[in-house]
Amino acid sequence: MSVFVVLDGVRAPGVFSVTFDVYLNLPDGADPSGAAPVGTFNLFGTTHGDMNMAQRYVFDVTETARQAIAAGTWPAEATMTILPRGDFMGRAVTIESIDLVFGAP
Repeated sequence: MSVFVVLDGVRAPGVFSVTFDVYLNLPDGADPSGAAPVGTFNLFGTTHGDMNMAQRYVFDVTETARQAIAAGTWPAEATMTILPRGDFMGRAVTIESIDLVFGAP
């Protein structure tokens, strides 16, 4: 069975090109520099003129999930952590939903 992280309705007012890393089950307080993100996304191009276009990002985390289950480290509740790279300057970004999907996204 396939496993996906799905971010729906990602919006960011204004034009800026910040890259975000998406982590699955990153422990609280962990230094993300030692962890591999399950995906990345960039907000460049989400705004065109007066339109703020919602984006959808899908990351296949099947192998990551399989390895964690086999090692006995898959938690009872999966968590997603989204962190900006570099200077984010606290701009507003909204995400309508974040889902862990088993099967086709």
